[in-house]
Amino acid sequence: ETVRKYTNLIKPVTKKLLPRLQSNPATKLMTKTKLSDLVKSELSVPCCLQKDVYEAVEFLHANGEAFLINDLVLLDLSWMSHSLFGPVTNHYNFPVDVSTFIGGMPTEEDICQVLQAFQIRKLNRLTDTDTKHAISALETLEVIFKIEDRPGVYFIPSHLPRKIRNKIWHVVSEPMVYVGRRVECLFDIETFTLNFFAFFQLRVVVCVDRQACLFHGGVKAARVFESEIVVECLVELTKQDRAVDIIARSTEKGRRHCLEFLEEINDILVQVLEEKSPGTETKRFLLHVPDMKERKKEPFGFPEEEAQAA
Repeated sequence: ETVRKYTNLIKPVTKKLLPRLQSNPATKLMTKTKLSDLVKSELSVPCCLQKDVYEAVEFLHANGEAFLINDLVLLDLSWMSHSLFGPVTNHYNFPVDVSTFIGGMPTEEDICQVLQAFQIRKLNRLTDTDTKHAISALETLEVIFKIEDRPGVYFIPSHLPRKIRNKIWHVVSEPMVYVGRRVECLFDIETFTLNFFAFFQLRVVVCVDRQACLFHGGVKAARVFESEIVVECLVELTKQDRAVDIIARSTEKGRRHCLEFLEEINDILVQVLEEKSPGTETKRFLLHVPDMKERKKEPFGFPEEEAQAA
């Protein structure tokens, strides 16, 4: 049966139809249904059923000749990296006011314009359906992330600035209370899943602080409690992305609120870990206060159990 399907369906698709579709910008990315219709109309395939075409697509996906993304089939992997990933992940292709979370967030229209502009330079043009398929593929592959409470708005982690930590977490003149915790992978060979922290950053913006400042590998959020007490919280990936440090600070009057805010951020971190990095075992540390006051990148940590016992 496998030999029959390969001879009658997969071989004609790979040898005849695939090269032709790959050379046409309009057919590089399409639904499985559309590909099935093209196979039936352009190839003389006996007894061709839709499920047979779907199996052929899965075969091509397994062999690296196509890329299956839910209901979408991407037939040119080089085009995917250069014409989809490349333009969208490069923040220079976007207007300055929407290229980072500090200035704003790109909308679906912004992304469509970037994709269209890139294709026009290549003397091609994408239809509205093509751009919607492209955005769906980018979202499924976690290159871009839809903002839950903001329809048509996206978060693109690759747009985040890298060297702004000292600007947003600066030295303060008045005495401050610091509390900090580290959540680290239990074993040295373990690491968090690839986009776990991007999901965490997004959750902080949606659930904690809509004005949170995001940067590469970190987020700074703030909250105003009663009596105008302000608590700031800095969360960063550390230990070569194997740990997350949570640091909260406020004035002496805000000591209790520091602990409350830290626990709230920690609860969000635990939730996202369970959802996006399931099975990852962790250990916890309490961070060294003098190191936090000196704004060290990776404060020394005391094992939480030992610190509580002491």
